[in-house]
Amino acid sequence: MQMKFLVFGFPLLFLIVFSTGCASRYHLIEPLSVDFDHRVDTIPGTSFAVSWRYDVLKEAGNRAYPRIEKQQGVSLLAVRLENFGEDTLLFPEDLLIIAGEDTLPPFYVEETIAMFERRNKNDGLITVTSFYDLFVALFIMIPYAVNEGIKRNANNDMAAELEDYYLIYSTVLPGKKVAGLLALPVVRPGTPLKFFYRKR
Repeated sequence: MQMKFLVFGFPLLFLIVFSTGCASRYHLIEPLSVDFDHRVDTIPGTSFAVSWRYDVLKEAGNRAYPRIEKQQGVSLLAVRLENFGEDTLLFPEDLLIIAGEDTLPPFYVEETIAMFERRNKNDGLITVTSFYDLFVALFIMIPYAVNEGIKRNANNDMAAELEDYYLIYSTVLPGKKVAGLLALPVVRPGTPLKFFYRKR
């Protein structure tokens, strides 16, 4: 009995530990605590100000999601809107976002969640016809199941933070500020942005 555990138990235990180490969890960005001081832009002709920061997924300690940014051609930013005037600011209705000569339509939260969802590539079934097949299946399926669970939890955690802090449909009242997250079709992080007020 002890020998069987040594032969089968330790390899399985190693695979479980290894698979949990390979799959990365989601680390919260917490946009309310992001340092925006190095990027502040007053919107021309208004009493509104906007600050933003790229690479917030990476800076929060995430590994997989910054790779998805590159694959999808999107950047997730932390953005803060401030209202120093007497008029209410509605986002995105009142603002245009420009990079170079391009207008950047922000993605909606549902689109952003879908783009960043991590999926497992191995969806095949394993046919078990012998004890050896069962042994091989365990070595494949246990790490797969553990990995899948970690990815699912990470996706859920990211979706929850996006739903809590996504800036689309935000209202910034006079004398107030709102900080949150925003996904833009920007391939290169650090691309200069300009914000313009759309007169109602």
